[in-house]
Amino acid sequence: MWRKCHTIATELVGNIQKPTSAVQRNPGALHWPSYSPDLNPYDFFLWGRMKQLVYNKPTDIISLKRFITDSFASIKRKALELVTANFVVRLCYCIISDGSHFENIQN
Repeated sequence: MWRKCHTIATELVGNIQKPTSAVQRNPGALHWPSYSPDLNPYDFFLWGRMKQLVYNKPTDIISLKRFITDSFASIKRKALELVTANFVVRLCYCIISDGSHFENIQN
């Protein structure tokens, strides 16, 4: 069971991951897995790509919106398919490593 925010150190106790620091928790809240940008295709591809495309120094909000719209339109379907396929591979590595670091089994 995951009970961790990406800013909280954790330790593995039995098969339950618990925060090591005192954290006030809402018992009815959903507990999400740790934030992992290497697993999230929007973080490891899309936002980085958008930054590259949009940082053309827009001069006003209208040009910024145009840059963003044009940038999204310029991303090819094949690129998104490759990102999705890579995401599935990363999920498989995550499962194989039981949620631990998996860079060592990736290559």
